[in-house]
Amino acid sequence: MQRAIAVCFSLIFLCSCATQNSVRINLPADASMNTLAGRGDDLFVKLHLEDGRDLIFAVDNGFPCTVLDKSLEPELGKPSGTQKVSYAWYANKTITVHKYKSPKLYLGNTPLMLDASVITDDLKQRFQGRPVVGILGMDCLKHYCIQLDFASKKIHFLDPDHLQSENLGKPFPLAFSFIWSEPSTRMDFCGKDVWFGLDTGDYTDGTLKSALLDRTMKTHSPDKVLQTKPETGGTRSKIYFSELEFGGETYTNLLIHKSSDGPDNNALGLQFLARNLVTFNFPKRTMYLKQISVGPLKDKNN
Repeated sequence: MQRAIAVCFSLIFLCSCATQNSVRINLPADASMNTLAGRGDDLFVKLHLEDGRDLIFAVDNGFPCTVLDKSLEPELGKPSGTQKVSYAWYANKTITVHKYKSPKLYLGNTPLMLDASVITDDLKQRFQGRPVVGILGMDCLKHYCIQLDFASKKIHFLDPDHLQSENLGKPFPLAFSFIWSEPSTRMDFCGKDVWFGLDTGDYTDGTLKSALLDRTMKTHSPDKVLQTKPETGGTRSKIYFSELEFGGETYTNLLIHKSSDGPDNNALGLQFLARNLVTFNFPKRTMYLKQISVGPLKDKNN
């Protein structure tokens, strides 16, 4: 999956009272997301450094920190140290990367709030053939109430203290792990109370651990089961379901991956989230889902 384990970042995201006291002035204006976000593709947004040059970043709430591509290192000054990290796209192999003082990173005219440092790495393997130069992680996102409107292909930044929650759909509590970076929530899944990670870095509908998946397949016969062999090695199961129930709502035509029984968790990915108007009120630890589509979104141009 796209989720990442940042070995020495396990305490970087302490969503405590300090988060709720974050400065929440000068919220960024609405931003456009890429056309195919949630439609079989990752979620991208245009940011820029102080020189004003547009840069493409992936928005990944399954990642604890912001990552910049190594091509930007000449603009970051001297590294402040090194960090050991592990990524899913490296088959969770631990590697050593450089740390730098966080640059000023802007969305429109508004500087985004980041932690004191960022890391750099070669992102070409993760985003092959794409001009992506960064991953915007939870060190930034945790400060904001972010609404993902996949129907209008817009990202809205809302005041977390003055939401009109009656228009946002069903509320779900958010919890944050000290080990994994992603937020998680609890909801009814096919009649069972289940915790799910929420991962905008996974462009499928999500992942189920093997025990839950086996139980689900007994009550909801899958349409198709495929075995794939990722470049990182091993095999991976892709299961297609015609219908499943999440949070009291029915969804159709779902692509679910079988999780390993290691560190991975049950997770909801971007294609699932895109079926809803999604509001992540990270400072108040609440997510709202308002279903806009039972099936996966389709691009009008296709």
